[in-house]
Amino acid sequence: MTTFFPTLPASPYTVAVYPIQQEPGVWFPTYLIRRYAAGIERVVANVTMRGSTHRTKCEAIRAGMTAGAAEIRKLGRA
Repeated sequence: MTTFFPTLPASPYTVAVYPIQQEPGVWFPTYLIRRYAAGIERVVANVTMRGSTHRTKCEAIRAGMTAGAAEIRKLGRA
């Protein structure tokens, strides 16, 4: 598991990325977005990116972090 903390200092969101190996040489990311507020952690999104396959674990992690960060930017504007 890799955890990515957004660079915004006041952001209550975090992203945890889980790379999954579908078969040898085929990886896809799953990410979980959490929001911390008033001492309570809530899961905002749990996304599996099966359509986004990668050759390495590192590429899958990077794709999950990028997608999760983009989703947090959308949530911040809502």
